[in-house]
Amino acid sequence: MRRGLTLVELAVVLVLVGVLALAFSSLFLMGVRTERETGLLQVHSLAQDLWDTLGRDVRGALAVQGYSATGFIVSGVGGCVQYRLNGGRLERRTWTGSCASPTGTFLDVLNPAGLPYAQFCYDNASAPAAVALMDNPCDMASPDGKRLTLRLQGRDFLLPPLAVSRRTD
Repeated sequence: MRRGLTLVELAVVLVLVGVLALAFSSLFLMGVRTERETGLLQVHSLAQDLWDTLGRDVRGALAVQGYSATGFIVSGVGGCVQYRLNGGRLERRTWTGSCASPTGTFLDVLNPAGLPYAQFCYDNASAPAAVALMDNPCDMASPDGKRLTLRLQGRDFLLPPLAVSRRTD
């Protein structure tokens, strides 16, 4: 009766174990890469939604009022829209009637993401025609090198700042 393995049998087993280990590590790395890409796709989707919404509201505005580093109100033909930064969250509400008397409930624009360092700034301190959203300090006069940090699931993603101008027809 023979006991143990021959060198050939041992070599075959080691080759099979190596191939299986390579396959499992490739699957693991593909999963990690897919998770990272999914987060990046979600960030780009949220940024595009923000650009579309903020752009539509500001471009269609008749006036920008009540503006500060933490928010502003735009008045338009269809009513009023208010944006505010509240604890790293960007919130938006809409209402009809007087823009001087805000009503309605704020909704989180970027849920589940946040803007931990963001603030608003404007092209003209007395009558803004353009609104920008970027990391503090917000300065439309020198936007070079500025960023907008979007935080998603504890990770920070650096985006270019958002800047939108009102249409002046």
